[in-house]
Amino acid sequence: MTMKICPSCGMQIATESSFCPNCGARQNTQTSYESNYYSHPQRMSTNKILSIVALVISIISIFLGGLLAEIAAIIIASIVLNSQDQSEPEVITMSKIALIMSIVFIIIRIVLVIILGGIAALFYL
Repeated sequence: MTMKICPSCGMQIATESSFCPNCGARQNTQTSYESNYYSHPQRMSTNKILSIVALVISIISIFLGGLLAEIAAIIIASIVLNSQDQSEPEVITMSKIALIMSIVFIIIRIVLVIILGGIAALFYL
């Protein structure tokens, strides 16, 4: 028979005992076990992926130009913002940033086309 020490009085008692025979203290009889359950790493949500894509497209199109890329970023960000799942605040923030950046730079491109006009404007689209 294996023995353990009572945490209350320090007397040796049988491992299977529910109570200490000396002081009457309740003993922890639960056996510990190791779980074979391994949690899978969390996958990124579709909205998070789309918001990152919209932000990256928006940032890249600022430096490389491209009206179509800005429009694509606006569409992707709008899809994320209009989705039913609004549980991730960082996703909403990234989508709003991408949307605002894209709209601002489309307006800047339109103003440049009006100011520069003609062939020079093609370099900014």
